Amino acid sequence: MGTYNLTKGDTAIAALSYSQGMFCVRIPVVVSEIIAANATLLAAAKITAADVIQLWDIPAKTVLLVSMATFRVITPGTAANTANIGLAGSNEMFAGIALDAAAETLTSVPKNGGWGTDNYGAVPFKTTDTLDMTFVADEVIGSFVIYVPGYFCD
Repeated sequence: MGTYNLTKGDTAIAALSYSQGMFCVRIPVVVSEIIAANATLLAAAKITAADVIQLWDIPAKTVLLVSMATFRVITPGTAANTANIGLAGSNEMFAGIALDAAAETLTSVPKNGGWGTDNYGAVPFKTTDTLDMTFVADEVIGSFVIYVPGYFCD
């Protein structure tokens, strides 16, 4: 059995590109800024329970490495409040994430999350989609960051 090295030079089958494909999107979620940016939320002075906040337009031909996504609390939110983070207002990424956790709390996607029993794979997006956050109860304070790694399939 032969070994054929096709990894070098311009004729390589697996020509590598490190500059275009990989990314880690950083999505800041600052409750006061979300409220201030929308007339309805500003009039209510809160994000109302079950409001779906679209956070990121996921590009077509993107693969998200959801098992490595992380939620970071910068400033704790309203006491006892939680949120769901996923697609179309669902909770595939985080279900019931605690918004009132201590500052600098980091939470990764659980092994039994909605994207698979062990989440060892990745989630491909052939077409565009949105990553959304739904607050379970009214929210008036708090700031958070969501980190989602992935790559483009150009």
